[in-house]
Amino acid sequence: FAPDNPSSYLMLLNSDYINIKDFGISYMESADGNYIITFDILSEPMNWYLGPRAIINREVYRKGVVSTEGIVW
Repeated sequence: FAPDNPSSYLMLLNSDYINIKDFGISYMESADGNYIITFDILSEPMNWYLGPRAIINREVYRKGVVSTEGIVW
């Protein structure tokens, strides 16, 4: 990962079924030089069976957290 040149990476986020409205990655260093990486994703379905004027919010927010710390037995 090169934070100084983020445009060098290309990620295809959208598909025929899901539209990614917002996507973010952040990281921080933890103990012993490991990293905690956080993904924030805001998506919505492309084809909503209730129709485009439904009063239900179609957006889905997901957060993923990954650690690079390994387990030593």
